[in-house]
Amino acid sequence: MPVPRCQRRKIARSPRNRRYQTALRSHVVTESGAAYDVEGRVISLIPLRNRRTTPEGKELTTRITEGMTEYRCDGQVGYGLSEYLDQIVDGRPSGTDFPADALG
Repeated sequence: MPVPRCQRRKIARSPRNRRYQTALRSHVVTESGAAYDVEGRVISLIPLRNRRTTPEGKELTTRITEGMTEYRCDGQVGYGLSEYLDQIVDGRPSGTDFPADALG
């Protein structure tokens, strides 16, 4: 089964905790042209890290957050994982530069 195309997506963080995602919203269009708006609320989160060294010797770190997420679409509710990756630049996750109320 082909994976639907995601045309738009937004990720939000709590104003209290700007370091991790708390919700997501996505507009998905299937190959047949059916469109769906999917919303997700992160229930719990596990922060992980991936560290590696480039062939040139530069240390790179990626923060990976795995969130148990409640999804809602067309009156239906489902549960699954959401994942968000940040590159760590100068000791800070680079994805924290967007507004906390991005779903607004």
